[in-house]
Amino acid sequence: NWITRTTGEGGAGFDAQWDPGFVHPVRGVLETANDSDRNMFAIRDAVVSTASGAHTRCVIYTESHDEVATGNGKLRLPSAISAASPGGLQARKRSTLAAAVTFTSPGIPMIFMGQEMLEDGAWDDTDPLDWSKATSQAGTRQMYKDLIALRRNAGGLSAGLTGSHTNVHHVNNTNKQIAWHRWKDGGERDDVIVLANFSGWPVNNYRIGLPRPGVWKCRFNSDSSAYATDYSNTPALDVEANGPAWDGMAQSGTFRVGAYAMVVYSQGDAQAPGNPADLDGSCVVDAGDVAFVLLDFGLVGGPSDLDGDGFVGSGDVSLILLDFGWACE
Repeated sequence: NWITRTTGEGGAGFDAQWDPGFVHPVRGVLETANDSDRNMFAIRDAVVSTASGAHTRCVIYTESHDEVATGNGKLRLPSAISAASPGGLQARKRSTLAAAVTFTSPGIPMIFMGQEMLEDGAWDDTDPLDWSKATSQAGTRQMYKDLIALRRNAGGLSAGLTGSHTNVHHVNNTNKQIAWHRWKDGGERDDVIVLANFSGWPVNNYRIGLPRPGVWKCRFNSDSSAYATDYSNTPALDVEANGPAWDGMAQSGTFRVGAYAMVVYSQGDAQAPGNPADLDGSCVVDAGDVAFVLLDFGLVGGPSDLDGDGFVGSGDVSLILLDFGWACE
Protein backbone atom coordinates (compact mmCIF):
# COMPACT_ATOMS: atom_id res chain seq x y z
CA ASN A 1 0.00 0.00 0.00
CA TRP A 2 2.95 2.34 -0.47
CA ILE A 3 1.07 4.06 -3.35
CA THR A 4 -1.31 5.77 -0.89
CA ARG A 5 1.13 6.35 1.94
CA THR A 6 2.37 9.91 2.32
CA THR A 7 5.75 10.82 0.92
CA GLY A 8 6.85 11.43 4.50
CA GLU A 9 6.13 7.77 5.18
CA GLY A 10 8.09 6.68 2.14
CA GLY A 11 4.99 6.34 -0.05
CA ALA A 12 4.02 7.79 -3.40
CA GLY A 13 1.48 10.20 -1.90
CA PHE A 14 -1.51 9.29 -4.09
CA ASP A 15 -5.04 9.77 -2.71
CA ALA A 16 -6.35 6.39 -3.87
CA GLN A 17 -5.40 3.22 -5.72
CA TRP A 18 -7.15 0.44 -7.61
CA ASP A 19 -7.90 -2.43 -5.25
CA PRO A 20 -6.95 -5.88 -6.60
CA GLY A 21 -8.29 -7.32 -3.34
CA PHE A 22 -11.79 -6.57 -4.63
CA VAL A 23 -11.90 -7.24 -8.37
CA HIS A 24 -10.28 -10.66 -8.47
CA PRO A 25 -12.30 -12.35 -5.69
CA VAL A 26 -15.63 -10.88 -6.85
CA ARG A 27 -15.07 -11.84 -10.48
CA GLY A 28 -13.80 -15.26 -9.47
CA VAL A 29 -16.88 -16.04 -7.40
CA LEU A 30 -19.32 -14.89 -10.08
CA GLU A 31 -17.50 -16.47 -13.02
CA THR A 32 -17.60 -19.84 -11.25
CA ALA A 33 -20.08 -22.11 -13.03
CA ASN A 34 -21.41 -24.09 -10.04
CA ASP A 35 -23.14 -22.50 -7.08
CA SER A 36 -21.58 -25.05 -4.73
CA ASP A 37 -18.13 -23.68 -5.60
CA ARG A 38 -18.92 -20.04 -4.80
CA ASN A 39 -16.94 -18.85 -1.77
CA MET A 40 -18.87 -16.39 0.38
CA PHE A 41 -15.82 -15.83 2.58
CA ALA A 42 -14.02 -14.47 -0.49
CA ILE A 43 -16.88 -12.02 -1.00
CA ARG A 44 -16.73 -11.06 2.69
CA ASP A 45 -13.01 -10.33 2.42
CA ALA A 46 -13.53 -8.33 -0.79
CA VAL A 47 -16.24 -6.18 0.78
CA VAL A 48 -14.00 -5.17 3.69
CA SER A 49 -10.83 -4.88 1.60
CA THR A 50 -9.05 -1.56 2.15
CA ALA A 51 -5.89 0.26 1.13
CA SER A 52 -3.76 1.68 3.95
CA GLY A 53 -6.68 1.19 6.33
CA ALA A 54 -8.98 3.78 4.68
CA HIS A 55 -11.95 2.98 2.46
CA THR A 56 -11.56 6.27 0.60
CA ARG A 57 -8.18 5.08 -0.64
CA CYS A 58 -9.66 2.05 -2.44
CA VAL A 59 -11.04 2.18 -5.98
CA ILE A 60 -13.22 -0.91 -6.36
CA TYR A 61 -14.45 -2.33 -9.66
CA THR A 62 -15.10 -5.51 -11.67
CA GLU A 63 -14.06 -4.23 -15.09
CA SER A 64 -11.20 -1.98 -16.25
CA HIS A 65 -9.11 -1.56 -19.39
CA ASP A 66 -6.62 -4.01 -17.85
CA GLU A 67 -9.11 -6.59 -16.63
CA VAL A 68 -11.05 -6.92 -19.91
CA ALA A 69 -8.43 -6.15 -22.57
CA THR A 70 -8.03 -8.26 -25.69
CA GLY A 71 -4.26 -8.05 -25.32
CA ASN A 72 -4.46 -9.58 -21.84
CA GLY A 73 -6.65 -12.47 -23.00
CA LYS A 74 -9.48 -11.35 -20.72
CA LEU A 75 -13.20 -10.74 -21.19
CA ARG A 76 -15.88 -8.43 -19.90
CA LEU A 77 -17.76 -10.05 -17.05
CA PRO A 78 -20.94 -11.08 -18.95
CA SER A 79 -18.78 -12.93 -21.50
CA ALA A 80 -16.56 -14.42 -18.78
CA ILE A 81 -19.73 -15.77 -17.16
CA SER A 82 -21.24 -17.07 -20.40
CA ALA A 83 -19.22 -16.79 -23.60
CA ALA A 84 -22.07 -18.37 -25.56
CA SER A 85 -24.78 -16.08 -24.19
CA PRO A 86 -23.38 -12.87 -22.63
CA GLY A 87 -26.81 -11.25 -22.89
CA GLY A 88 -28.61 -14.23 -21.38
CA LEU A 89 -30.24 -14.47 -17.98
CA GLN A 90 -27.28 -16.02 -16.15
CA ALA A 91 -24.81 -13.45 -17.43
CA ARG A 92 -27.13 -10.54 -16.75
CA LYS A 93 -28.08 -11.62 -13.23
CA ARG A 94 -24.56 -12.46 -12.10
CA SER A 95 -22.80 -9.49 -13.70
CA THR A 96 -25.31 -7.03 -12.27
CA LEU A 97 -24.99 -8.74 -8.88
CA ALA A 98 -21.27 -7.92 -9.14
CA ALA A 99 -22.19 -4.29 -9.86
CA ALA A 100 -24.53 -4.20 -6.87
CA VAL A 101 -21.75 -5.53 -4.61
CA THR A 102 -19.44 -2.82 -5.98
CA PHE A 103 -21.84 0.05 -5.28
CA THR A 104 -22.76 -1.13 -1.78
CA SER A 105 -19.24 -1.89 -0.54
CA PRO A 106 -16.93 0.63 1.13
CA GLY A 107 -14.53 2.22 -1.32
CA ILE A 108 -14.76 4.37 -4.43
CA PRO A 109 -16.85 2.49 -7.02
CA MET A 110 -15.69 2.58 -10.63
CA ILE A 111 -17.36 1.24 -13.77
CA PHE A 112 -15.81 0.73 -17.19
CA MET A 113 -17.25 2.19 -20.39
CA GLY A 114 -20.15 0.15 -21.66
CA GLN A 115 -20.47 -1.88 -18.48
CA GLU A 116 -23.76 -0.14 -17.70
CA MET A 117 -25.27 -1.45 -20.95
CA LEU A 118 -23.87 -4.96 -20.66
CA GLU A 119 -21.18 -4.61 -23.32
CA ASP A 120 -19.64 -8.02 -23.96
CA GLY A 121 -16.53 -9.60 -25.48
CA ALA A 122 -13.15 -8.04 -24.79
CA TRP A 123 -12.14 -4.38 -24.88
CA ASP A 124 -9.95 -3.13 -27.68
CA ASP A 125 -9.29 0.53 -28.45
CA THR A 126 -10.01 -0.13 -32.13
CA ASP A 127 -13.43 -1.67 -31.42
CA PRO A 128 -16.17 0.89 -30.69
CA LEU A 129 -18.95 0.32 -28.20
CA ASP A 130 -22.15 -1.21 -29.51
CA TRP A 131 -24.46 1.72 -28.85
CA SER A 132 -27.54 -0.30 -29.80
CA LYS A 133 -27.21 -1.89 -26.36
CA ALA A 134 -28.11 1.47 -24.81
CA THR A 135 -31.63 0.66 -26.00
CA SER A 136 -31.71 -3.13 -25.83
CA GLN A 137 -30.25 -3.06 -22.31
CA ALA A 138 -32.20 -0.01 -21.09
CA GLY A 139 -33.24 -1.92 -17.96
CA THR A 140 -29.64 -2.68 -17.06
CA ARG A 141 -28.75 0.98 -17.59
CA GLN A 142 -31.59 1.92 -15.23
CA MET A 143 -30.26 -0.48 -12.60
CA TYR A 144 -26.86 1.21 -12.75
CA LYS A 145 -28.52 4.61 -12.43
CA ASP A 146 -30.44 3.41 -9.38
CA LEU A 147 -27.29 1.94 -7.82
CA ILE A 148 -25.38 5.18 -8.38
CA ALA A 149 -28.20 7.21 -6.81
CA LEU A 150 -28.30 4.82 -3.86
CA ARG A 151 -24.52 5.02 -3.40
CA ARG A 152 -24.64 8.83 -3.49
CA ASN A 153 -27.59 8.92 -1.08
CA ALA A 154 -29.48 10.96 -3.68
CA GLY A 155 -32.81 10.05 -2.10
CA GLY A 156 -31.66 10.79 1.45
CA LEU A 157 -32.37 7.19 2.51
CA SER A 158 -28.98 5.49 2.24
CA ALA A 159 -26.43 7.72 3.98
CA GLY A 160 -24.71 4.64 5.37
CA LEU A 161 -23.36 3.81 1.92
CA THR A 162 -21.36 7.05 2.03
CA GLY A 163 -19.90 6.22 5.44
CA SER A 164 -16.80 4.41 6.62
CA HIS A 165 -18.38 1.71 8.79
CA THR A 166 -18.96 -1.83 7.52
CA ASN A 167 -19.84 -5.03 9.34
CA VAL A 168 -20.24 -8.23 7.33
CA HIS A 169 -22.41 -9.88 9.95
CA HIS A 170 -23.91 -12.83 8.06
CA VAL A 171 -22.07 -15.37 5.88
CA ASN A 172 -23.84 -18.54 4.76
CA ASN A 173 -21.33 -20.46 2.67
CA THR A 174 -23.61 -23.50 2.46
CA ASN A 175 -26.58 -21.82 0.78
CA LYS A 176 -24.55 -18.88 -0.63
CA GLN A 177 -26.06 -15.84 1.08
CA ILE A 178 -24.20 -12.92 2.63
CA ALA A 179 -25.28 -9.71 4.40
CA TRP A 180 -23.53 -6.61 5.61
CA HIS A 181 -24.38 -3.48 7.56
CA ARG A 182 -23.16 -0.06 6.36
CA TRP A 183 -23.47 3.13 8.36
CA LYS A 184 -22.12 6.66 8.61
CA ASP A 185 -23.58 8.02 11.86
CA GLY A 186 -26.36 5.47 12.38
CA GLY A 187 -30.12 5.88 12.66
CA GLU A 188 -33.01 6.26 10.24
CA ARG A 189 -32.04 6.89 6.61
CA ASP A 190 -28.46 6.05 7.60
CA ASP A 191 -28.18 2.41 8.73
CA VAL A 192 -28.20 0.30 5.57
CA ILE A 193 -28.56 -3.47 5.35
CA VAL A 194 -27.39 -5.30 2.22
CA LEU A 195 -28.44 -8.90 1.60
CA ALA A 196 -27.14 -10.79 -1.45
CA ASN A 197 -28.08 -14.22 -2.75
CA PHE A 198 -25.30 -15.87 -4.78
CA SER A 199 -27.35 -18.95 -5.58
CA GLY A 200 -29.62 -19.77 -8.49
CA TRP A 201 -32.59 -20.26 -6.16
CA PRO A 202 -34.69 -17.55 -4.47
CA VAL A 203 -34.83 -17.53 -0.69
CA ASN A 204 -37.94 -16.82 1.39
CA ASN A 205 -38.36 -16.09 5.09
CA TYR A 206 -34.59 -15.79 5.37
CA ARG A 207 -33.52 -14.42 8.76
CA ILE A 208 -30.61 -12.06 9.27
CA GLY A 209 -29.61 -9.75 12.10
CA LEU A 210 -30.64 -6.11 12.15
CA PRO A 211 -29.10 -3.26 14.15
CA ARG A 212 -32.34 -1.53 15.11
CA PRO A 213 -35.97 -2.44 15.85
CA GLY A 214 -38.86 -1.21 13.74
CA VAL A 215 -39.77 -1.34 10.07
CA TRP A 216 -37.11 -1.76 7.38
CA LYS A 217 -38.01 -0.74 3.82
CA CYS A 218 -36.58 -1.98 0.54
CA ARG A 219 -34.65 0.69 -1.37
CA PHE A 220 -33.28 -1.57 -4.12
CA ASN A 221 -34.14 -5.00 -5.52
CA SER A 222 -32.01 -6.22 -8.42
CA ASP A 223 -34.56 -8.95 -9.20
CA SER A 224 -37.20 -6.37 -10.11
CA SER A 225 -38.91 -6.86 -13.46
CA ALA A 226 -38.36 -3.13 -14.01
CA TYR A 227 -34.80 -4.08 -14.96
CA ALA A 228 -35.67 -7.04 -17.22
CA THR A 229 -38.96 -8.68 -18.09
CA ASP A 230 -37.53 -12.17 -17.50
CA TYR A 231 -36.46 -11.41 -13.93
CA SER A 232 -38.60 -13.16 -11.32
CA ASN A 233 -39.65 -9.96 -9.56
CA THR A 234 -39.34 -11.64 -6.15
CA PRO A 235 -41.21 -9.19 -3.90
CA ALA A 236 -38.99 -7.30 -1.49
CA LEU A 237 -41.53 -6.42 1.20
CA ASP A 238 -41.21 -4.26 4.29
CA VAL A 239 -39.57 -6.17 7.14
CA GLU A 240 -40.45 -5.81 10.82
CA ALA A 241 -37.43 -6.18 13.10
CA ASN A 242 -38.94 -7.86 16.14
CA GLY A 243 -36.23 -10.30 17.22
CA PRO A 244 -34.85 -12.66 18.20
CA ALA A 245 -31.23 -11.54 18.48
CA TRP A 246 -29.29 -12.85 15.47
CA ASP A 247 -25.88 -12.56 13.86
CA GLY A 248 -24.53 -10.74 16.89
CA MET A 249 -27.25 -8.08 16.65
CA ALA A 250 -30.06 -7.36 19.07
CA GLN A 251 -32.79 -7.63 16.41
CA SER A 252 -33.58 -9.65 13.32
CA GLY A 253 -36.12 -10.03 10.54
CA THR A 254 -36.95 -12.28 7.60
CA PHE A 255 -36.36 -11.36 3.97
CA ARG A 256 -37.02 -12.54 0.42
CA VAL A 257 -34.29 -12.39 -2.20
CA GLY A 258 -34.40 -13.56 -5.82
CA ALA A 259 -31.84 -15.81 -7.49
CA TYR A 260 -28.48 -14.09 -8.04
CA ALA A 261 -29.94 -10.91 -6.59
CA MET A 262 -29.44 -8.25 -3.97
CA VAL A 263 -31.84 -6.28 -1.80
CA VAL A 264 -30.92 -3.12 0.09
CA TYR A 265 -32.90 -1.91 3.11
CA SER A 266 -32.96 1.09 5.41
CA GLN A 267 -35.43 2.75 7.77
CA GLY A 268 -37.43 5.95 7.62
CA ASP A 269 -39.46 7.81 5.06
CA ALA A 270 -38.27 9.99 2.22
CA GLN A 271 -37.56 13.56 3.14
CA ALA A 272 -39.23 16.51 1.47
CA PRO A 273 -38.09 17.00 -2.14
CA GLY A 274 -34.77 18.77 -2.30
CA ASN A 275 -31.22 18.49 -3.55
CA PRO A 276 -28.05 19.03 -1.48
CA ALA A 277 -26.51 20.56 -4.62
CA ASP A 278 -29.06 23.41 -4.41
CA LEU A 279 -26.74 25.30 -2.07
CA ASP A 280 -28.33 28.73 -2.51
CA GLY A 281 -31.87 27.44 -1.93
CA SER A 282 -33.15 28.77 -5.26
CA CYS A 283 -34.88 25.45 -6.07
CA VAL A 284 -32.63 25.10 -9.12
CA VAL A 285 -29.08 23.73 -9.37
CA ASP A 286 -27.42 26.41 -11.47
CA ALA A 287 -24.49 28.80 -11.75
CA GLY A 288 -25.27 30.24 -8.33
CA ASP A 289 -24.53 26.88 -6.73
CA VAL A 290 -21.31 26.54 -8.71
CA ALA A 291 -20.31 29.95 -7.36
CA PHE A 292 -21.00 28.78 -3.80
CA VAL A 293 -18.64 25.81 -4.22
CA LEU A 294 -15.94 27.94 -5.83
CA LEU A 295 -16.15 30.47 -3.01
CA ASP A 296 -15.73 27.67 -0.47
CA PHE A 297 -13.07 25.82 -2.49
CA GLY A 298 -10.36 24.49 -0.18
CA LEU A 299 -12.37 24.93 3.02
CA VAL A 300 -12.82 22.08 5.47
CA GLY A 301 -16.37 20.65 5.67
CA GLY A 302 -19.54 22.69 5.48
CA PRO A 303 -22.60 22.42 3.21
CA SER A 304 -20.45 22.75 0.07
CA ASP A 305 -18.69 19.47 0.95
CA LEU A 306 -21.21 17.49 -1.10
CA ASP A 307 -19.15 14.30 -1.46
CA GLY A 308 -18.44 14.12 2.28
CA ASP A 309 -14.67 13.76 1.95
CA GLY A 310 -14.00 16.47 4.57
CA PHE A 311 -13.12 19.40 2.33
CA VAL A 312 -14.51 21.37 -0.60
CA GLY A 313 -12.76 20.40 -3.83
CA SER A 314 -13.12 19.26 -7.41
CA GLY A 315 -15.33 16.31 -6.41
CA ASP A 316 -17.94 18.75 -5.11
CA VAL A 317 -17.78 20.80 -8.32
CA SER A 318 -18.37 17.55 -10.26
CA LEU A 319 -21.46 16.74 -8.20
CA ILE A 320 -22.89 20.22 -8.87
CA LEU A 321 -22.31 19.76 -12.59
CA LEU A 322 -23.87 16.28 -12.58
CA ASP A 323 -27.09 17.73 -11.11
CA PHE A 324 -26.92 21.01 -13.08
CA GLY A 325 -30.41 21.96 -14.21
CA TRP A 326 -32.25 20.05 -11.46
CA ALA A 327 -35.33 21.93 -10.29
CA CYS A 328 -37.94 21.47 -7.57
CA GLU A 329 -41.23 19.97 -8.65
